[in-house]
Amino acid sequence: MKCNNVRTLVFGVGNRLRGDDGFGSCFAEALKRCGIECCDVIIVETMHVYAIDYVKGYDVIIILDVVLEDAPPGTILVEEINPSGIRDSELVDEFKTVTAHYFGPHHLIILAYKLGYFSGKAYLLGIVPANLHPQQHVISATLRDSLPRYYEAFYELASKFSCKVPPLPCIEKVFEQVCIV
Repeated sequence: MKCNNVRTLVFGVGNRLRGDDGFGSCFAEALKRCGIECCDVIIVETMHVYAIDYVKGYDVIIILDVVLEDAPPGTILVEEINPSGIRDSELVDEFKTVTAHYFGPHHLIILAYKLGYFSGKAYLLGIVPANLHPQQHVISATLRDSLPRYYEAFYELASKFSCKVPPLPCIEKVFEQVCIV
């Protein structure tokens, strides 16, 4: 497989013990097992500041995660994260939302950019969860039903950077195997 020179990272985030929170990590696991090409895949259960080491050297980062938005569950959002637009004077406000339990995709990209670890393009492919209950090892029916639309959004985004995305039937089959559905 011929790949271009753009180093692309697919970064799947999600705790599979908290219901829909595991969606991003499950999707990334399915991509990896189905053989995505010309992209690297990293899967983490939770996002912490240590994840900054994973983004070094990449030109493009696509983060797969749930997003807490005022939108119906299953809503898919694609957002470009532009860290160059954050002035140093705005950093304090940006990082006020960081807690011992929350360090989000925006924080990771902004910090990596400000420290000189990353200067490329970053995207968040988010999906609004229906269920984030602890000890809920099941992805909700709402998000399972959204899988084909999420796949299409991912395919469109990742293809721009020459990622060779495996077919949807493989993703669906492996998704069901790696996440209790």
